[in-house]
Amino acid sequence: MYKKPLVWLTLAALAMTPMALAQEPPAAVSVLTVHTKLGQQPQYETSLKDIWAAFKKAGLTKPIFVGSGVSEPGVYTFAVPLANLSDMDSVNATIGQAYASIPSVMQKINTSVNSWDQEVWLARADLSYTPATPRVPDPEQGFTRIVFLYPYPDQVQAFEGVMKEANALRKKYNLGDATAAYSLSIGSDGPAFAVLIGAKDEADFFVENAKALAKMAADWQPLMQKSGPMLRKIAYASEAARNDLGYTP
Repeated sequence: MYKKPLVWLTLAALAMTPMALAQEPPAAVSVLTVHTKLGQQPQYETSLKDIWAAFKKAGLTKPIFVGSGVSEPGVYTFAVPLANLSDMDSVNATIGQAYASIPSVMQKINTSVNSWDQEVWLARADLSYTPATPRVPDPEQGFTRIVFLYPYPDQVQAFEGVMKEANALRKKYNLGDATAAYSLSIGSDGPAFAVLIGAKDEADFFVENAKALAKMAADWQPLMQKSGPMLRKIAYASEAARNDLGYTP
């Protein structure tokens, strides 16, 4: 499975809450989603700790935030904010040096991992929403809901307009949950946008989201009808923070 150095990052910047991302978004996030084999999660998590030790020895100065799929056991995500796309070169070089120093650990990773996907997403502060008063403070956010939106190529500009209208409605109704928006820069399924919404936990998200949609219903439904024909598909992901598996320089 392991063939070349990878940036162990993900879109779901779970310890970096949507509130924080909306306020101070990194320029980009390089994305890696890892699917482990059935029953291999314990070995994989143990190997991660060894990899982090090698990263620290190699001098990796970027933090790595970790999350796991709520409805998909064995799926892990990793996130590192990038100041710019050229950051990837130095990060990849450091990671490659670290991997080369731990061949036995990488062999364990090979036997634990079924597949992975890597993408790069650019922060879109212009499409994000920051509430005047956040409903859930950053330290209390342990869950992230991600909505992936895939417009038709000729509808990207129009759909960005819809996203701005949606944020105007969030502001009009004084919603307390921030959204952090990203657009796909490097990946096989673009054009695409991702919108992150944080909450205390899964139940908190769905309860509060239902309240928000009901509150905005009169304005929200027409906007959704307007945007529907612009989209070729929509996908969702739910992630729980795994701060116990994160990397700190």
